Amino acid sequence: MNEAARWNLACFPSQQAAEKALEAYLYAHGAESVWGHSVADLCRDADAHDERSAVLGTEAAALGLCSAVIAQGAQAIGSGS
Repeated sequence: MNEAARWNLACFPSQQAAEKALEAYLYAHGAESVWGHSVADLCRDADAHDERSAVLGTEAAALGLCSAVIAQGAQAIGSGS
């Protein structure tokens, strides 16, 4: 397995876990619906419930970058590159 494949395998579950954890947090704090897959956006939504989560938004940008890398890799695989 090449290094890029390992990167994708590490990033995707990390992003998914963070997304699900934030969704659970938002529902537990009264959200009636939670939309989107951006961890940074979900962190901003969490900030409405607890200002201590504001710092997470900037840290979450790294997971957004992972998602972009995964999407590019999937496109490359799909195109046969």
